[in-house]
Amino acid sequence: MPHELRRQEEDPNALFRRVWARVMPEDRVDCPFLVLPPPSEEAPAFSTENAASPPLPISAQEGTERQDCLSLLQALTAAKAALGREYGQLARRTSGSVCQSLSALAAEERNHARRLAAACFLLSGVRPVPPAPAAAASRRVRPPLPAALRRLFWWEGQCQTMLAAAMGLAEEETLGELLEEMARADGRHRRTLRRLVERL
Repeated sequence: MPHELRRQEEDPNALFRRVWARVMPEDRVDCPFLVLPPPSEEAPAFSTENAASPPLPISAQEGTERQDCLSLLQALTAAKAALGREYGQLARRTSGSVCQSLSALAAEERNHARRLAAACFLLSGVRPVPPAPAAAASRRVRPPLPAALRRLFWWEGQCQTMLAAAMGLAEEETLGELLEEMARADGRHRRTLRRLVERL
């Protein structure tokens, strides 16, 4: 019982950092993503419509793995939404075939975020809502196009690593299939970004 209480009170970002440190190599422990906070009466961040505990009892180990998987899914939802915004902003700075490629990537990442939010809801009964971008982010200096594409290339690689970690924790077959599909899509995104850089 004390162990269960301690897990319930654990900071979700501390939990995710623990999972991230376990799946990432020692030189890539600096994860840029935050786990979304739990809902509160003052500033609700999630929709709790029809929220409910899993209908079947689960063991302590299964509960731990499910919470770790949920933490990764929440972080991935935020990361994918942010990637969609980044691709969209970069597309508006370009034209022609580059703009078309980046716009297509933006649409696919936004779709990933929606599907991951649905997966979180099916797993926990709570649908995460990615935070809106900070006002300072819209005023920051935009890097040159090659640097921006390079940043997105490595960001996609981080998402692939997170998806692989979540696949290892996923207990439900269709969730594993979804994560595998997204990991393949992120690989395609990286190849698209590589081709765009090669054409510059």
